[in-house]
Amino acid sequence: MFSDARPPGIYKPDYIDALYTFYHEIKPESVTCPPTPEWKRSAELDLNGEAVQDDDDDDSPPDPVQVSVVQASAYSLISSYV
Repeated sequence: MFSDARPPGIYKPDYIDALYTFYHEIKPESVTCPPTPEWKRSAELDLNGEAVQDDDDDDSPPDPVQVSVVQASAYSLISSYV
């Protein structure tokens, strides 16, 4: 299982809900998400003492420049195998 290879497994509720939706399954009430792993927790605190959100967790669209660089790299990699 994924959680055995990458503990604690999938810990974001949105991802788990999306998987159930994708596979047309109903999520059982007993399914709970594990807590955010220690390596993912922000060490930075705001003025209220709460963890500062990571840049990758803001649900904003990716930077178009970064997307084009990734696309170009993937295309180059794929082309080298053809």
